[in-house]
This record gives sequence, structure tokens and C-alpha cells, in this order.
Amino acid sequence: MGGTTCAGDGIHPALSTDSGATWTSQTLAGPIVLEYVTTIAANLPVWARISSTNEIGTSDYSREVHA
Repeated sequence: MGGTTCAGDGIHPALSTDSGATWTSQTLAGPIVLEYVTTIAANLPVWARISSTNEIGTSDYSREVHA
């Protein structure tokens, strides 16, 4: 898991491995990301959420999804 930056288009993904108690912002590879890939231990559940930024401001985070 990575730092606290966002891509040029304002996409802000975050991951949690403790049922959403804490979140870690992910660093995207470039300004346009159509797919995000990360490696997590097979027995470790993960939650994900995303927000975005445009000329109006930054959205709230999306609903959390988990696997």
C-alpha cells in the first residue's frame, strides 16, 4: 500500500485491511487509470473506496466494497 497522493485527474483510491477502521491512500501510476492492481495476502480481507476531484471540489468517498 502506498502514500497519500492522487493522479492528475483527481482520483483518490484508499484501501483498508481492518474492516475500514483505518484507510491507506493509494498512489496511482499516472493521470488516467482504468485499472488499479495491488497485491494482498490471500487470507487478508480488503475494503476499498474512492473519491474524485474536479474544478468544483472533492467528492465524499464512495460506499465501501470488500472481498
